[in-house]
Amino acid sequence: MALSRRDLLLKSIAIGVVKLGPGLTAASAVEAWLHAEKMARQATMFYRSMRSETI
Repeated sequence: MALSRRDLLLKSIAIGVVKLGPGLTAASAVEAWLHAEKMARQATMFYRSMRSETI
């Protein structure tokens, strides 16, 4: 049985594996987590290009 990330987080909250701070609901925690994943930066070639210049 494959769970989506949303389902996995909600089940983890329900059984107490994930604790939420005061004023944070399960729905808002899930939305914040999914939003943060979408906004993650892509890896750049910065370090690789610097390495090739110094060799």
